[in-house]
Amino acid sequence: MAATIIVSSTLAGCGRPNVSGIYLATKEREVTLVQLVDAGDGHLNGRVESVTLAPGGQVNDQAVALEGTTANNEITVLLKPMSFLQAGITATGAISGNQLTLTGRGFSLSAAKSDLKGYQSAVAKLQEKAEAERARLAAEAGKRQVAAMAAQAAANTTARVQQQQDEEKRLDAASATLRNATIEFNQALDHVPDFAGRALQNTNKVEAMVAYAQNLSDQARGQVSVQANQVIVGTNQIEVARSQYAISLEQRSQPAASLAESVVGFCTSPKGAGFTDKCQTARDAALGYKKAQSRAVSLMSAAETGIRRSIEKQEEAVHHIE
Repeated sequence: MAATIIVSSTLAGCGRPNVSGIYLATKEREVTLVQLVDAGDGHLNGRVESVTLAPGGQVNDQAVALEGTTANNEITVLLKPMSFLQAGITATGAISGNQLTLTGRGFSLSAAKSDLKGYQSAVAKLQEKAEAERARLAAEAGKRQVAAMAAQAAANTTARVQQQQDEEKRLDAASATLRNATIEFNQALDHVPDFAGRALQNTNKVEAMVAYAQNLSDQARGQVSVQANQVIVGTNQIEVARSQYAISLEQRSQPAASLAESVVGFCTSPKGAGFTDKCQTARDAALGYKKAQSRAVSLMSAAETGIRRSIEKQEEAVHHIE
């Protein structure tokens, strides 16, 4: 949107005053030039240029063309959209002698008659101020950077020491957990039910039934065969119980097994290079637990093999009854 500025002229004299000229407004961090060109036929044109010093020493230059008309001692000026004026502002003011004043909502300008040289001089001073501000800020930033680097170095050292201590505590805790888990797991394995022995007892029963049935009638032999097959069903149930027990052992071992894998993974990685002694202790504990796991697998595998063999012998023996 464009901004419309209405300027009332209070210049003395008859007829329409000629308002041509350069007007200059200066502030601590801003220089504004208003150039008016009176075409003599009631029309105006010109430009507004504003040079501002932003925080950090950056100099911004913005310019906009203007056009307007003069009539009845008033000057109406239409400005193209410009970032340093809010869109849609209507400002009213006056030209009195060498002074141009404009006011509007959120906007105020007081400019004195000047020339291009005066504008250039004011801009040069603003640029010098900007250069000095940039130099000061750069020096302050340098000091802050040095202080920040020193603080960061100290923080990094503290963090490394703390991380070292935390890892050592973690390894100590893992070693203790794995040693205790190994003891408890081995104790549990010491009390694993004798599944293969139970299956072997059933085999002995079936073989005894076969021997007993040799001198019986066909009808009686059939009854013994049914009883022998029921024993085989019981042996299969022993295998089901063994399988469930093996699953429970595996589930029980998983937390410590995962911890053992984590310890070994850390200690064999580059991160573990700085924890030689702690890692050796932790890896020994992990190895001890893995041996207990291997023992569990061996026990369950041997039991399964024994049960399968017993089932085969029992089924073969029943054939002699039938």
